[in-house]
Amino acid sequence: MHDNQGNAPVGTISMTTAILMTMNIMIGTAVYGLPHQMAAIAGNASFLSWTIAGLMLLPAVMCISRLSQIVPSSNGFFMYSYQAMGRLPGYIVGMIYMSGYIFASTAILHMFRQAVLKLVPAFTLANNSFQFFALFMMIIFLLNILSVGVIARIQDKLTIIKFSPILLAFLFFPFAIDSGFHITMPEFLSLPQTLSLGLFGFFGFEFTCNIGHHLKNKADGARAIMIGFLSVVACKTLFHFAVLHIMGVENLINMSASSFTKFLPFLSSDFKGYVVGVASYLIFISFFSSANGITLLVSSMLSSMSNNGLVRGASVLSQTNAYSRPWVILLIQCTFITAMGTCFTNVKQLADMTVTALFLTYWITVLALCIIEYQRKSSAWNLNFARVSFVITFGVLVFFLNAAVPAPLTTLSILAGCVMFGLLFYKPEEPAEIHTTLNS
Repeated sequence: MHDNQGNAPVGTISMTTAILMTMNIMIGTAVYGLPHQMAAIAGNASFLSWTIAGLMLLPAVMCISRLSQIVPSSNGFFMYSYQAMGRLPGYIVGMIYMSGYIFASTAILHMFRQAVLKLVPAFTLANNSFQFFALFMMIIFLLNILSVGVIARIQDKLTIIKFSPILLAFLFFPFAIDSGFHITMPEFLSLPQTLSLGLFGFFGFEFTCNIGHHLKNKADGARAIMIGFLSVVACKTLFHFAVLHIMGVENLINMSASSFTKFLPFLSSDFKGYVVGVASYLIFISFFSSANGITLLVSSMLSSMSNNGLVRGASVLSQTNAYSRPWVILLIQCTFITAMGTCFTNVKQLADMTVTALFLTYWITVLALCIIEYQRKSSAWNLNFARVSFVITFGVLVFFLNAAVPAPLTTLSILAGCVMFGLLFYKPEEPAEIHTTLNS
């Protein structure tokens, strides 16, 4: 059975698969590619950035989880703002949201490229950004034109593979505890500067909002969001803490977390070489898997906006292959990311733009929840929780722009340019009525 947009079969994904696909977006790249940058700023205190960032995001996570229950739309994340505020605000939120994830995908592939250069210097293709991006975006394109069921099964296996190095670090951590480990006050006070990197690692928790129509039980979406998010907060905090003990802060800064296997205790040199080699390839798979998951997320969103008549040229964009996959959208997306990867190479700047874009969409989406709760005449508890979360999310956004982004005006200007470019493709005519059900 297909959804009413002709996108893909409905009811093909279990809650366990949805949790794993959600965790796949959040875990892997950031946990391997960012700890050395965070440690360079906040030293031994850097592992706390994951917990603080998780707490900063928690109100938005809870609100979006709530929205997935009361607006169980199959039309994508933008539909919450569409439902509450209208067609144009919904479209703008969708554009900001997709821009944020395109920045994220670009940053992830650059972290992937840097890891390849460190661990496999003989792979000379990684020296050229354009060639590296072109190769891997072509592979991602080919994977994403397969059926959703096949993609889900591949992502399940890739997510389990991604956890293998993390579990290895947990296994050896008790035997590598550094008795001299301590956090200095300057390190602790430097934590705000790491928050853009910490927040970057949690985006994607709302993944099931964009694939909700593929769930066997639509009520599982909210649970998948919360379970996936809290699990990833714990994993990233503990892994970073373990790596600081296994490697030491100086080695972490100089060699990155992806090299932690070189410092595992009790292993002979020959066996350690084998472990290092296997772990390196597992980490490479982690980077690739996250980029692949984001591609699925963005293509699902743009396909939904196109099918609902919000985008010009919908007749072209909505073309699908034999597996009901939007191949035109995927081709455009992969080409655009390749161009972005060639033009933007600073991972911190890309992370800043990602966090700004996505936190802005979360803030607007929490506002949408406030409006919907008011329209539904919800209980005082639900309405007041939405209002408090709106204030907290706005405060976090302002704090982040002032404390963590070196050039907030430049970041906002680039994001505004992306939105203005996106508005060129906005189709103002009213589409056929979009049916959404507000659960009481």
